[in-house]
Amino acid sequence: MSPVDRLEDDQVETPAHEIFRDLGYEPLLGSELSSERDVSDAVLPSRLDRKIRELNPDLPEIVYQTAISKVISLRNTTVMENNQEFQEMLLAGVKVIHQGEKRKEAYAVKLIDFETATNNDFAAVRQLVFQKNETVRAIRTDHILFVNGLPLVVLEYKSPTEKLTDAYSQIGKTDYQRKFPKLFNYNAFNVISNKTLAKYGTMSADYQWFGDWNDPTTPDEITSNRLEIMLRLMLNKETLLKIVQNFVEFEKDNQGRLIKKIAGQHQIQAVETAVKKTIDVFSQKDEKRIGVI
Repeated sequence: MSPVDRLEDDQVETPAHEIFRDLGYEPLLGSELSSERDVSDAVLPSRLDRKIRELNPDLPEIVYQTAISKVISLRNTTVMENNQEFQEMLLAGVKVIHQGEKRKEAYAVKLIDFETATNNDFAAVRQLVFQKNETVRAIRTDHILFVNGLPLVVLEYKSPTEKLTDAYSQIGKTDYQRKFPKLFNYNAFNVISNKTLAKYGTMSADYQWFGDWNDPTTPDEITSNRLEIMLRLMLNKETLLKIVQNFVEFEKDNQGRLIKKIAGQHQIQAVETAVKKTIDVFSQKDEKRIGVI
């Protein structure tokens, strides 16, 4: 290991792994998953299978098998189209039609419980290897956050002495996205950090659109560890699920290409404040009605 790599491991990756442990993720090394997956797998199939059955009890066996097959075998023309289809599966369930004894039955198989975070399986995996085939060089990711076996967040680190743009390039279209595109069928967003700086953005976003995450109680505070703030305040289980469920969207750019966007922290906070005010107003009206009655 080079001095720069050792610095990255000691000051960025290892501390991040311990933070994920604190946040209740199952902290794993990629080598510990060798019995659960092949290097050509983007998802963790046994975990996906188990959680689908737990979240959707008492369905016909063929419905479970069909739902898992649909998730694993996305077949659109582009990765971005696959990603959009997968996002629809996350939000609305995997649509499965099954011929019952008397009639066809329609199912929406839930992949994630967005309402109760503790009902899901969260794993933070270090140094996980992916390889499309023997002719393409393998990639080794610094950290991936899996929810129910689905790789929702890819984190790429650099040492504090390196540029953040190097992490952006590595996770981008000329490296990871080219060498193992299947991983990005399931990608909600990416995080890049050299500890001093930490930013998040979607796989189609230019570097300039990657955003910060600040502590809202001290937004202007200068800190040498932006990564810890992002991990604890953005990537805790509840906030991660909230962002995946409510704050990503797809649209066409000015050249007609499908792109993915994610809200900035200020936009998320503005929406949450507006929703809270609306709930408070209606709660007060309900209290007044009860008082009149």
